[in-house]
Amino acid sequence: RALSVFALANNIALKKLNGPTKENYFKSLKGIELSLDERNCLVIKVPHLQEKIVTNDLVDLIDVNKFIWLGRWDNVINSGGIKIIPEKVESKIKLMVEELNIHNRFFLAGSEDERLGSKLILIFEGELNVSKNDLLDKLANKLSKYELPKELCFIPQFIETNTQKVNRGETLKLIVNNRQSLL
Repeated sequence: RALSVFALANNIALKKLNGPTKENYFKSLKGIELSLDERNCLVIKVPHLQEKIVTNDLVDLIDVNKFIWLGRWDNVINSGGIKIIPEKVESKIKLMVEELNIHNRFFLAGSEDERLGSKLILIFEGELNVSKNDLLDKLANKLSKYELPKELCFIPQFIETNTQKVNRGETLKLIVNNRQSLL
């Protein structure tokens, strides 16, 4: 049976990933209390620490011991006054790209836009094995108008962190710089 661990310095919560008792929420370890700050980010009270730990993790707090992780405050995109949590929309897109047999890594980001302030763009690593139109049709049928990317971007290889995670910020900078060099 697999467990996913929500970690912050020390492990603070667990989630059952499969089996008959699979859960869609994390449950804090004994003695750890959870709350939210004004941004709806997770605040952790650990018994042996005097100060609470304030995170940048957006969560849906079920009670003082359970939460659903939504995404990172740092990644929120404000597009036309609508706040979009990329990780939440990416989980929907993941199902659609799998149906189209697309295995490329991708992520959502905000790109400057005169009208919206920031527009939602979908960035893929490498080239797709399906047409852009097929992908756009699938996305348009399943996503709300606010979740629908306004642009598709492709980059040969994502920039990664030292831990081999996609460095969204640096990859986005590379795309923006390439656009400017084409002008």
